[in-house]
Amino acid sequence: MRSALFSLWMVLACTHGTSGGAAPKADRKGDEETREREQPEKLRADSLRGIVREFGSEPMSVLILQSIGPGNQAALEGNLLPLLELTVGLEIVVRGKFAREEKAAAGPGHSRMFNVVSFDVRRADGVDAYDGVVELSDGRYGLRLSDNSWQATPFLPTTLKQRVGSRVFVAGTLGDYPQSYGILSAPKH
Repeated sequence: MRSALFSLWMVLACTHGTSGGAAPKADRKGDEETREREQPEKLRADSLRGIVREFGSEPMSVLILQSIGPGNQAALEGNLLPLLELTVGLEIVVRGKFAREEKAAAGPGHSRMFNVVSFDVRRADGVDAYDGVVELSDGRYGLRLSDNSWQATPFLPTTLKQRVGSRVFVAGTLGDYPQSYGILSAPKH
């Protein structure tokens, strides 16, 4: 329901006050070149890094990724929104693509819509974080990271040990007690 209302709201916000006509193909190409010169490199790429913030109130709240650079932000959309809601306040990397060329009225100022197809938690409260699936192998707990590597986590909290198969993040050094952690998804069966 939230996604449908948000989509309707975004369509109305994006089309209100526009002429509705598409620019000629040659002008669009020129606009893209101008936009590429004016925007920082990280906003042209198919991945972005920043801190997830939530703006507004239900059912019209919007998740914004505030990039490290000043004024750079993107409104997040896609099938992963329920998981992304669990990352509010965390620094993450998202992969996907910008969904529309129009600016969307979302959050402070205006943000472009970014359709997220995957993400990884990178930092929590300024501390490097590991994002992976809890596994038990030969009596040892560890995290299976997105690059398919396995990292031993001898000091994994009991809460996470009980969540084998769940996607979690652990902030701090994996060879020591974590400074913070969180559960991102239930085990896959």
